[in-house]
Amino acid sequence: MVNARVMTVWLAVAVGGAIGSMLRYGIGQLTTNVLGTTPVLATFTVNVSGSFLLGIFYTLLTTDLLLPLNYEF
Repeated sequence: MVNARVMTVWLAVAVGGAIGSMLRYGIGQLTTNVLGTTPVLATFTVNVSGSFLLGIFYTLLTTDLLLPLNYEF
């Protein structure tokens, strides 16, 4: 039997993936339609902005600003 903790992790990954993919699609469409760019430039924009935001989030996590260093999931 799968315990509740494992199911919670799977659910969190699924929800995060769904939100991330919808945001990626929406930002790509917005960039293509509003700015009149090509899909290649839209993909580049999404990749660069996503990498930047992940870098900020990782820095906040690892510098003890969001979670204490001894926090366990």
